[in-house]
Amino acid sequence: MDSKSDTETHHLGSMETDSGIISVQLLEFKTSLLEAVEELVNVYSQLKEAIVVLAEAVDMLSRYISQCTKKLKYMLVLKPDIW
Repeated sequence: MDSKSDTETHHLGSMETDSGIISVQLLEFKTSLLEAVEELVNVYSQLKEAIVVLAEAVDMLSRYISQCTKKLKYMLVLKPDIW
């Protein structure tokens, strides 16, 4: 009976070891997943900032084009002899 008891103890120890390995692997996966989500949040934040800057640049360009259009109309209407 001692050998059967030893085998059962070894099997239980092996299961505990496997369970421990799985627990460590799950913890490592969870940590990696949390790091990936954190990086994704950082990228999203940077993307939002870039979109704001781009929107400001488009607004400035739009105002500049509007001013140029007004000046061009003025030159065409009031000073046609320049052309």
